[in-house]
Amino acid sequence: MLNVTPTTHNVLEALALYRYMTPAQMLSAGVTKDRSHLYENLRRLSRGQGSPIGAMDFGTLAGHGRLPVVYYLKKKGAEILADATQRDNIEYTKHRAKYHNDYFHRIDSVDSHIIIRKWAAQNEIDIDFFRAYYEHRGANHGGTGERLQALTTVWTNYKRITPDAIFKFTTPDGASRLCVLEISRRMETKRVTEQLARHLEAFEDDSFGQAFKYPHMHRLLWVFDSKNALERVQERALTLPTLERWQKAIFFKTLDDVKSNFLAGWQSPLANSISRPRLLF
Repeated sequence: MLNVTPTTHNVLEALALYRYMTPAQMLSAGVTKDRSHLYENLRRLSRGQGSPIGAMDFGTLAGHGRLPVVYYLKKKGAEILADATQRDNIEYTKHRAKYHNDYFHRIDSVDSHIIIRKWAAQNEIDIDFFRAYYEHRGANHGGTGERLQALTTVWTNYKRITPDAIFKFTTPDGASRLCVLEISRRMETKRVTEQLARHLEAFEDDSFGQAFKYPHMHRLLWVFDSKNALERVQERALTLPTLERWQKAIFFKTLDDVKSNFLAGWQSPLANSISRPRLLF
């Protein structure tokens, strides 16, 4: 029988919440302060066929060296956590295919999730839910049930839009806010601008508000891996005819700046905007 130590419990809880995590991300999320103790637990928990957690080794990549191993919760780990906490229906990772082409983007997505939860905890803010693009519902086989799709997928004007994350939080004064998060890497400014155009359609149709029964205008947060990419998208976005109508609900920022301050310092999506950096709310 597995000895569920406090660190073991924290590892299982973290993987149930964030789904895919490197050791560095677990340390950032507060699983433990002891790096060597964490690695000992990860080796123990991921050993063998019926282990509570799994480990994905992505090997080495030119210019990056050896990539950090990514851990995920398996069925056994979900059962152990359910027994320990008397909770039902603990989610675990069922689709375990390696995601080489999505490795860094998913790292950024989990980092953002950790940042948001730490900010919420520091400010007594409740995260009502957080859904990520790598979480799914339905099945990937035929039948009469719902087809496999990301939990963040929403339909607008008969077109599917799948943001990187959707989350809702409630502040101490009782106000709730729905946020849609996109994270962009590299200088793919043409693709990002096209993606932004679909989000503008979603604003027009109130697609996210209807999907999540939110009566107010949602906020679209767009995070970039560089200031240069952010500014290039601002320039390209000037061609979008409805951008100015919805610009007050759209917030741009780099990931480094998000790590420094989640609430403040957001930029307008308009390149010619003379407004000062904005608060998220």
